Amino acid sequence: MKQITEQQILALAPNPAAASNGRKISQKGGFVRLECSADDTFYLGECTGSGKSNYITTADFIEPASPVFRCSCPSRQFPCKHSLALLYEIMAKKPFGTCEIPEDILKKREKKQTRDAKAKEKEESADGAAPKGADEAKKKAASARS
Repeated sequence: MKQITEQQILALAPNPAAASNGRKISQKGGFVRLECSADDTFYLGECTGSGKSNYITTADFIEPASPVFRCSCPSRQFPCKHSLALLYEIMAKKPFGTCEIPEDILKKREKKQTRDAKAKEKEESADGAAPKGADEAKKKAASARS
């Protein structure tokens, strides 16, 4: 299970009230289901809320330093109090069942890896080589001087 500290949760929270509300949800037993992937990179919680149906909140730790949070609640805060409550559940080492990583999350991870690889490739080509067509421009400039 992930090691989460309260300082990490507070640093991720959009404001102190969101962290406080997330802590209250966790302390009051607001989750009816807690699951995590076998590789410890994906966490899911089903949380009771003010809506007629429960909220599904997830934390994707494929990049541990910058987790991705998703929640079905209507909040505009990011991460929302439900996502922060899920972190408090992890911090408290509450029991989590095992789940498979949903297909939509796997697809989002794949798209991000593709974007990151393209950005890295672009960065490396900019650092290591002259821009495309630079050699031709040098040749034209040299022949114009002759």
